[in-house]
Amino acid sequence: MPSAPPLRLRPSAKVAAAVGAVAGATEIFGWMGRHPAHSLSRALAKPGHELQHRLGTREPTPAQLEVAEAALRACLELEHDHDT
Repeated sequence: MPSAPPLRLRPSAKVAAAVGAVAGATEIFGWMGRHPAHSLSRALAKPGHELQHRLGTREPTPAQLEVAEAALRACLELEHDHDT
């Protein structure tokens, strides 16, 4: 079992570990974005997708749909006006 760093170096060790973890996660997410069809990429993304689906996503209310439809109409009108 590795020994713990001396007390005076522990804050620096924690910062180094945090920076390393962020760098590693960034590289993994970048690789996943470049290889979305790879089975490992899909497996790594699955837990996050499930959490988002189960906890973070709800069906919109009728009022929310009405606002979205109005915004879409306004965008399409602007696009149509820009094309003519």
